[in-house]
Amino acid sequence: MKRKGIKMTLIIVSVLAIIVAVIALGISPFAKSYIEKHSKELIGRKVLMKDLRLNVFTGTLRLDSLRMYEANDSTVFASVDTFFVDLQLLPLISSKVEIAQLKVIRPYAAIIQKGEKFNFDDLMPKEDSVEVKKEPSSFPQSIVIKNIYIGEGKLVYTDLLLDNTIRMNDLGVAIPELAFEKGNTNAGIHLKVGDDATLNSKLSMNMQTSEYDLNLQLGKLPVSIIKPYLKEYLNMDKLEGTVNSNLSIRGNSNHVMEFTISGTAEAQNFNLTNHLGEPIVAIREASVKINKIHLPTSTYLFDYVNAQGVKLNYIMHPQTDNVSALLKPEDAGASQTDSAASVPMNVKIEKMHIANSQIEYTDRTLKASTFTLPVSGVDFQSEHFNLNGTNAFKAKASLPQGGRVEFNWKGNMNDLKNQEIMANFQNVSLALFSPYCLDYTAYDITGGNMNFVTRNHIKNNNINSLNNMDVYNMTVGKKHKEMEVEYNVPLKLGLYILKDKDGKINFDIPVKGNLDNPEFSYKKIIFKTIVNLMVKVAVSPVRFLANSLGMSLIRWNRCLLMRCRQESTHNNTVSSTIWVICTVRSPI
Repeated sequence: MKRKGIKMTLIIVSVLAIIVAVIALGISPFAKSYIEKHSKELIGRKVLMKDLRLNVFTGTLRLDSLRMYEANDSTVFASVDTFFVDLQLLPLISSKVEIAQLKVIRPYAAIIQKGEKFNFDDLMPKEDSVEVKKEPSSFPQSIVIKNIYIGEGKLVYTDLLLDNTIRMNDLGVAIPELAFEKGNTNAGIHLKVGDDATLNSKLSMNMQTSEYDLNLQLGKLPVSIIKPYLKEYLNMDKLEGTVNSNLSIRGNSNHVMEFTISGTAEAQNFNLTNHLGEPIVAIREASVKINKIHLPTSTYLFDYVNAQGVKLNYIMHPQTDNVSALLKPEDAGASQTDSAASVPMNVKIEKMHIANSQIEYTDRTLKASTFTLPVSGVDFQSEHFNLNGTNAFKAKASLPQGGRVEFNWKGNMNDLKNQEIMANFQNVSLALFSPYCLDYTAYDITGGNMNFVTRNHIKNNNINSLNNMDVYNMTVGKKHKEMEVEYNVPLKLGLYILKDKDGKINFDIPVKGNLDNPEFSYKKIIFKTIVNLMVKVAVSPVRFLANSLGMSLIRWNRCLLMRCRQESTHNNTVSSTIWVICTVRSPI
């Protein structure tokens, strides 16, 4: 009887073992078949896979060639070559979830955006308008996932409206342990953007306080990646260059925007042109050290901003310029920002240095020719810059043919109606400005040099400018009589009379005016002052020179007549002209 009981027990155990074995062996193909047949009912998308293997004894699950399709059932939305998870069974008894390993090999996803719609919107749970009474959650209070690894991933993002596609390859994620109930979680992510750019990140997060520290390293990221998004605001052709960065981002996941950024960033070979192909700015290399960036308080603090090989281009056209052509006009119907409610920007830069750079000014508003002035060797420096305070800039540069310029500025960037500007030009070749002289007077400048010092005080947008110009050995060519010019002045004669014995001419040119006046032109005022002086000299040279020396006109005419006779063999044309002037008796 006892043996019969033992035998019966063995039979029952064997039968149960066989049943469990049959269920264990059959559950994998059954689960695979069920998922594939009912995936549309479960999640609204077709799902196929090559193999599913579930081991109920060890808690492991492996999926091979898993594919989820778009809503059209023909295009793959997401796929995974291999998905493996190892679930520890014993901790489930105490309502704990512990995963010993999670591995995802070659994941792929294609994200498509069209306006505010995405190709995964139908997968998102719909909001229920009916209020449901919340029951106590039976979700495990402890979840620990160890040895998370995602490798060889690929993510493709396409914006249909912008016709822009970004491909991220070699996506890799390594997380030693992800614990949701306590302690710190460390994670590392690696991915490749496009062909050369890389992104590496390390995340440390306190799961209890939700505080995190993210280290983000970018390598050779092309700035062209943001070009489609800037086209809404800029009429650009080229946007080139690469960016490297090593940033630290700290914050709290419970307050998404409450984070601070610090670290370093570099840019190489940056180039921006407008839609006409005109250059705006190019930068060979630039670097910045960020002390703190905090968006909620509009705080931007930098230890230094350095740049080498910068080239700025400003091109004037009759109706516009290259910078205005870059900027798209603001939409008249766009909502205006409430400036009273906005937080004022706090921008500080301890040291700023731009070296070995260039500025090229081109004026295409002239009728006769184009004026181009290349300024090289630009060195610009500033210390303790404060957007909301008084700042001082100093710069120096070289001009073609040995010219030099020094520039100083003092003022507040938020109050440009009050500022001080000083510029000192030394040994400047006058031939550089021949296009202006030709356009205004029909004369080409063929030689000579100039020193020019300008001191400008601007108060409430009213400028008071003192300008001193020393001209040395200035010569001009023949007059282009076929040209219609603004100032019909005998320039050769005026220069001959104004020059001293050393060939020098000195001008003091005060300029006053209101910068808000659309008719105000600094350039025209200076040029008109010089031209008016030329006209005055040419019309009444005897009176001008006699008054300058405190002599009577009769005495001066006698002196000038003697000089004309002495120089007659040197310059017959000029001496003949002066002879006529000398014999004219102007009223005293």
